[in-house]
Amino acid sequence: MLSRGDKGDAVSELQARLIALGYSLPRWGADGDLGDETLNAVARFLADHGAGYVDDDPDTISNQELSIVQRVHDANAWPIPVPGVTFYDLRREADRKHDRGPRPWSQITGVTIHQTACNFGREKASRWDTLQAHVGVSREGWVNWVHDLERVVWHGHGFNHGDVGVELEGLYAGIAGHPDGSAKSETPTPELIKAAQETIRWIYETAKRHGSTLKHLHAHRQSKDSRRADPGQELWQAVALPMLAELHLSDGGPGCKLGSGRTIPESWNPVYKGSPY
Repeated sequence: MLSRGDKGDAVSELQARLIALGYSLPRWGADGDLGDETLNAVARFLADHGAGYVDDDPDTISNQELSIVQRVHDANAWPIPVPGVTFYDLRREADRKHDRGPRPWSQITGVTIHQTACNFGREKASRWDTLQAHVGVSREGWVNWVHDLERVVWHGHGFNHGDVGVELEGLYAGIAGHPDGSAKSETPTPELIKAAQETIRWIYETAKRHGSTLKHLHAHRQSKDSRRADPGQELWQAVALPMLAELHLSDGGPGCKLGSGRTIPESWNPVYKGSPY
């Protein structure tokens, strides 16, 4: 059994297992000191994997609880390949103003794709620290993990509570060749497309490891009318359509939208005959 304030290798081993299972400790990491951050991570883990287990003492971690962590860790010891040409874990230093608190893995059922509508620049990954989404993918194929997947982040209006937000760097036209407004649009790079697909696979497999099955892949335009071009025709066709088919996901169908959102147009998916941009 471990109690609040305990220090040593047993605590470090517990922390390492939690981190490997996706229950991050962004402030202190595996420092061998049992405090609030680790106790809260154990509580989240037990809520996801305890199968009705009741934790009677939040200041201690019983031998039974330790054995549950070890069992789940050992059963999921295979690595999930991280996506991208380069993978940056920015969770520790990321701006928290868009973080609205924890959510159970069972609540995570989809991914929402966005375009940043600007370029963050290639100088350093820290430019992504303020990203209003869980993950960002650069035009060079970098993947920047900004917020834990099991946190609610305000990225997609009505999709916030159930979806992981993925921002794809660049400014892309809603209809290819016809920029919205006066800004000059770009074309997605092969590196961006590949890394974005790998990121969606990585989110899918990570959620699966925690007992949740992703069912949906959404465009931000489906939840907000002002996001008409988000993520844009070329990104949707190059990234979303292949992933919808490969992972057997759904965008909700030809009439799917939330509130003031807009449906997926025929120009993005020719199957949706008559659906307007």
